[in-house]
Amino acid sequence: MIHEEAVDPTCTSKGHREYWYCDRCHGYCQSEDSTAPTFEWDEITIAALAHNYLVRDPGFEPTCTEDGVLDHMHCNNCGKNFEDSSCSVELESIVDPAFGHSMEEHAAVEATCTTAGNVQYWTCRREADTVYYADAEGSKILADIVVAAAGHKLTHYAAAEGGCKGNGNIEYWYCSECELYFNDPACGEENEIAQAETVVRGGKHTLVYHAEEAPKFCTENGTKEHWYCSECGLNFSDENGENELTDLTILAKHNLTHHEAAAAKCTETGNVEYWSCSVCGKFFADEQGKEPLETVETPASGHKLTHHAEVDATCEKAGNVEYWSCSECGKNFDASEANELVSVGTPITEHTLVHHEATETTAEYWECSECGVLFADAAGTAELAEIPVVEEEHAAEIAGLSVGGAAVAGLGIGLAVAVKRKRRIL
Repeated sequence: MIHEEAVDPTCTSKGHREYWYCDRCHGYCQSEDSTAPTFEWDEITIAALAHNYLVRDPGFEPTCTEDGVLDHMHCNNCGKNFEDSSCSVELESIVDPAFGHSMEEHAAVEATCTTAGNVQYWTCRREADTVYYADAEGSKILADIVVAAAGHKLTHYAAAEGGCKGNGNIEYWYCSECELYFNDPACGEENEIAQAETVVRGGKHTLVYHAEEAPKFCTENGTKEHWYCSECGLNFSDENGENELTDLTILAKHNLTHHEAAAAKCTETGNVEYWSCSVCGKFFADEQGKEPLETVETPASGHKLTHHAEVDATCEKAGNVEYWSCSECGKNFDASEANELVSVGTPITEHTLVHHEATETTAEYWECSECGVLFADAAGTAELAEIPVVEEEHAAEIAGLSVGGAAVAGLGIGLAVAVKRKRRIL
């Protein structure tokens, strides 16, 4: 008998009660002592529960920093979670991940004397309630972003009477931060005045007219039209002495043309980048004409020569004359460096042929004493791979003949080529 402990059913799998199984009769018994089967299999099995204890959890939305929970069905029997009540799709996780911040940067704004500013900060586009962050990652929340208004930094000026030799002023206050003038230390908008309103003009000026003088050339400034008071020494743009001029200068100005830098060559000068004035003819290193240049020219670099020794031509390879080549311009020169060479190569020479007459074992041939190449003719046009050898049966016939190259060529005697190469003399 085989004993099986009871197994509780789950939501998706069957269970069974405790039983003993006889492997001889294949029956299911209530106890180990049973003499006959007690149960049928259907009486032992317990049906699957099929998620009968489902509870809906509506979940909640995630935030930028905290996870949410998905809307799902939870089985209290097996503890599993499902997409809906059909339980056809099991959820491995019911966590709805946090969105993460969608940050918008706000630049810092400096506070002024009367207006508050703010520090640099970030806000999240997704958050309904505005939260201020110190960085784009949202790692630190700022309690306040406001930079308070600085308030005016005032200097008090007491009232002073004016005369022809100098203007006076009303009592006023000047802020060195916002550069505004006020007629009252309260510094309200209604107290703001223009700088000109602080001035108290003196007596009547004794004015002398001076006509405008245009700048001379490019370097000598001119003078604005003005009226000069011989009493107080002030200058004015009008004949009534109401509009004071603090600067009479009409600045001279160059008429400049820009020139790009040009690299020097072997035999040609170059130039630096510069500006030239069409009026005074001077050169400058800057487009404002403030940095004069004595010269703009850069000297010729000269040839960068490499010496090439003379190489004699052979019957196999061309040679060259002795020459010097420039790596900059690519030209070739003789020893004086003054004469450019159009060509430096020397042509391949003709073969120096040595005649070998026919022997008992070899046919007539010619050999170049320079390169060692073999030829079948005196003109050196028919190259041979090896020394031509005659077969033994014709050796006696050839030995008895006084043969020239043309005579052998006319005979109908068969020549056999033996592997007997002449070593080339290089």
